[in-house]
Amino acid sequence: MRDLFSVFKFEFLNRLKQKSIIYTTLIFAVLVLLLTFIPRFFDVFDSSSVDSTENAVENIEENDDLDKIGYAINNNVIDESIVGNLIYFGEPIKYNSVKELEEAVNNEEIESGYYFESKSSFKEIVKNISLYSQNNILVQEGLNKVLRDEQLASEGIDPMKVDSASNQEISFEIVNLGKNGITGFIFAYVGMFIVYMVVLLFGNSVATLVAREKNDRTMEILITNTSAKNLIVGKVFASTLTSFLQLFIIIVAGFLGFTINKSYYPAEIVELLKEGLSFEAIAVFLLFIVLGCLMYFFLYAAFGALVSRVEDVGNATGPIQIIFVASFLVTSFGIQMPESMVMKIASIIPFSSPMSFFVRYTMTEVPIYQMLLSIALLIITTIILAFISIKIYRMGTLNYGNKMGFFKTVTKLFQKQD
Repeated sequence: MRDLFSVFKFEFLNRLKQKSIIYTTLIFAVLVLLLTFIPRFFDVFDSSSVDSTENAVENIEENDDLDKIGYAINNNVIDESIVGNLIYFGEPIKYNSVKELEEAVNNEEIESGYYFESKSSFKEIVKNISLYSQNNILVQEGLNKVLRDEQLASEGIDPMKVDSASNQEISFEIVNLGKNGITGFIFAYVGMFIVYMVVLLFGNSVATLVAREKNDRTMEILITNTSAKNLIVGKVFASTLTSFLQLFIIIVAGFLGFTINKSYYPAEIVELLKEGLSFEAIAVFLLFIVLGCLMYFFLYAAFGALVSRVEDVGNATGPIQIIFVASFLVTSFGIQMPESMVMKIASIIPFSSPMSFFVRYTMTEVPIYQMLLSIALLIITTIILAFISIKIYRMGTLNYGNKMGFFKTVTKLFQKQD
């Protein structure tokens, strides 16, 4: 235990001194802090816009042609007053023919044009199809109402009474007996990305650290002074604590910024954050991120011990990244359906549960037996991977120059155990 603490202390202090970790932490902390000031910036811009109302009005008058909407009617099939009401989203301008309408649109004299072939048929004429324009839908809905009112009137029915009967005010109240999926969705996404970033940022560094010791042959010296168990566990624990310390600093920066700018946030957002941030959710998140990071870091350490050169670490750890990214993608798609069978399975499988289970827990009710099963499998998998990484590290001192295959090495380890 004394040697384990010595290794842990040495690795932890060394990591804290690394400029890459210091700079990364500062950059992310400052970035998160600045993001919390966005509502304040928008408020300043809104205040400035009030002071410049006259300039805004002048600009609108200069660009008034953008709101001009042209129209042409085929053989007076529809009354002009009706068309004027249909094109309420702009200034209607009449043209005598569809050809004149097309020329006006093409010359950018008007934003768009509408040619009414009949009361139930029209063409929208635009120079370029806009990604967001829904004016044609508004015209279509307006024509539907005109035709409906005419049909009702011909049957002796007052359209106003139909409108009144169709638009009854219904009051309702939601009684929530479980989780709030809206607030849960926000925290689920944030938690999922935190796990993703921590594992990807620090996992490779663990593998690189082990591979560098093997490359420099310092592994031989270290293993003669203490056990492989102390070396691997100490490195993994140091990496885990470093990553959480970095995460803690970033979260504190975000909390500080939010506290400073709290008055600029909408009351609904503040209420959602209060409602979703419970002690149970934080405890579940911390438990799964700690176990998940330990599991993946032990796996990275094992793959780092398989190679003899630091340059080979990227290729060696490729399978881990594929598994982890696949788990992230499953969780990303499953966040829309937290009660689906895919998410239930993903929240139990150890390689995906650090992300998937927290997503499920924050968005829906999870039976206690599923939580215990997920935690148990994650702990067992972490212990097994720790055992394998320790054995591979010890075996690595006897194998230099040749890259060892993971599955072949694991097979040899268990054969020796037998």
